[in-house]
Amino acid sequence: MENSPESCTHATWGDFNHPARSTFFASHTPIHVRHSPHRTIPFCVENHYLCGMNEHHKPILLVAATQRELEELPTSWDRNLRNGIGLHRGALSVGADADVLITGVGAASCAAQLALAGHQGYELLINAGFAGAIGRRIPVGELVLITHDRFADYGIPRADSQLVPLHEAGFQQAATPNADGAYVATSPQVALAGFTICQGITVSHPTQGDYSWCLPLPTNIPLVESMEGAAFALVASLLGIPRISLRVVSNYADPNPEWDVPLAKRELAVGVQRVISAYMGNTL
Repeated sequence: MENSPESCTHATWGDFNHPARSTFFASHTPIHVRHSPHRTIPFCVENHYLCGMNEHHKPILLVAATQRELEELPTSWDRNLRNGIGLHRGALSVGADADVLITGVGAASCAAQLALAGHQGYELLINAGFAGAIGRRIPVGELVLITHDRFADYGIPRADSQLVPLHEAGFQQAATPNADGAYVATSPQVALAGFTICQGITVSHPTQGDYSWCLPLPTNIPLVESMEGAAFALVASLLGIPRISLRVVSNYADPNPEWDVPLAKRELAVGVQRVISAYMGNTL
């Protein structure tokens, strides 16, 4: 998939049935997301959770690994939380008050913190943060919607050192991934257009382009890597809460990463505010 606005078409996840699908998809709210300082791209939401069809909004939980990634958002942090890790109630105010969960870096910390905080009546979980683009198909500063995420370095080694995914090796799993070993990172009930659609891999450390120690990766779709995405997707699936995985490409996952942290912070803030605004039924 190329990265032009024209290629960012309406996302589908194949056939799925929802008992009230005709109600959920009864509205189409066009707004715009600032893609770069020079242009805008269309962003459409047609969903019960993200449109103004629900008059009684339940809380939103924004999940991020670090406070640093959210520095361009209007936040009010709970200074009593050690190292800033944990649940910051009402920390984000962008049209709707949202709680912010800072998990710390890594899959284990993300899973533990989300499992502790997730049983509080949230209607929508938003995972937001930086990601490294695998290859050069997605430019630095691009907002991406991650449909599926997988643990890329969890497996059982064969005699040839190739990893076998845990679910294929016959081990019990808390949540069953799909046939490719991926978990749903953005709920299929959420239909978003205007973001680059991709999949994610979750690794225990930045790869710098070396995937020799990882499971085989898909080659027919754009990919980004993070250290928390699959953990968020797994725990959110266990909680049964609709979720969105929104990331910004902060660097390339290769030996020449070309980091642009200021740009990534700005673009991520724009993406988060637009998603929440759409949830509130506003158009901008």
